[in-house]
Amino acid sequence: MFAQGMEIQCSEYLAKLFWDKLQYITPGIAGALWLIWTLQYAGRDKYITRKLIAFLATIQAIQTVLVFTNGQHHLICRQMHLLDQGGISILVSQYGIGFWVFISYVYLLFAVGTIVAAHMLIKARSLHRWEIGVLILLASMPWLFGFRDMFQDGLDKALAGLTTLEEVARVTGGA
Repeated sequence: MFAQGMEIQCSEYLAKLFWDKLQYITPGIAGALWLIWTLQYAGRDKYITRKLIAFLATIQAIQTVLVFTNGQHHLICRQMHLLDQGGISILVSQYGIGFWVFISYVYLLFAVGTIVAAHMLIKARSLHRWEIGVLILLASMPWLFGFRDMFQDGLDKALAGLTTLEEVARVTGGA
């Protein structure tokens, strides 16, 4: 959220590019933390091993390197340009194969975490079911808004009135 706000505030291309790159880092961290948190919340601590954490950290490190070296290989963004929209210049990206691979990985992390939470919902006593249900509902918001942001054209009409991931943060209490 912060990086996106800073990108919007900047007028120079290189400054926008820097803040744009920072935005690619957080989804992987959020997906990994969601998976780890749901495993721990579900009492499945035995799956949170050093190997798992090392794997998650390695994938995140690779993604970060790819993002900051994108100019050499264009795996994350094939093409970027500034678009003037109502007096505000917006950096528009055409995603590359590396972006799609990484975002698929992030969604897989969220899916596994959500499956763990859904399993908890099935097994939970009625006292805790509403908590887990709300948790699953709020966890699904990034999916909805993320898909909307990636596939803007087709979903604009279907999700009229909703904007971007900032609304997810406001609704779910994220920073």
